[in-house]
Amino acid sequence: MTLTKKQSGIYMDDSISNDLISADGIVFDCDGVLIDITKSYDLTIDKTVKYVLENFFQITDSWTSPPSKEEITKVFAEHEMIIVGPPMKI
Repeated sequence: MTLTKKQSGIYMDDSISNDLISADGIVFDCDGVLIDITKSYDLTIDKTVKYVLENFFQITDSWTSPPSKEEITKVFAEHEMIIVGPPMKI
C-alpha cells in the first residue's frame, strides 16, 4: 500500500479509484468489523505518531532554555496533548 498526501493530515491509498473522490458518503469502520484493517492499522499508528512527534519536537528543539510550565502546557495544547500528572522522577 502506498499512501499519498491529499491535504494536510489526509492520506489516501494510491490503489483507490478516483471514483471514490466523487462518492456520496464514506463509512468509517473504527473497529475493523466491516473492513479488514490488519494491513493498515499498524501503518496508521506509525504515521500518526511520527506526524505528532515530529511537529511537537520541532518546537521543543528550538527552546534555548528550560520552558516554563505555561510554555509546556501551551505547546502540549497546540498538539492536542494534555498533561495528566506530575513529571516522572528519575
